[in-house]
Amino acid sequence: MRQRKCPDGFRVSTSSSMPKRTPPTQEIEKKTDHCSQTFVEKYFEIISPKYPSMYDNNLDCFYVIKRNNPEIRVDLLFIDFDLEDGKDCERDFLSIDGMKM
Repeated sequence: MRQRKCPDGFRVSTSSSMPKRTPPTQEIEKKTDHCSQTFVEKYFEIISPKYPSMYDNNLDCFYVIKRNNPEIRVDLLFIDFDLEDGKDCERDFLSIDGMKM
């Protein structure tokens, strides 16, 4: 079982590719102004509101990553990830495909 600390915010960098992946060479688009978004770009970066400062209380952010081909793998790279302390991360947590991480 992985241990995690559950608020300094988060920063996620993503990429998607077929099973063999090459690192991005172009500038990654940065999104800092919206909490809930849908991404269709090949490379993008998600930054929590107010990062690197703490995000607001009671903030619910939802990000959707869409791909045209179901065989395309999505790799997530967490550069900085810190959540509010709490039993079983009940207040702050990361959920991917409906599964709490």
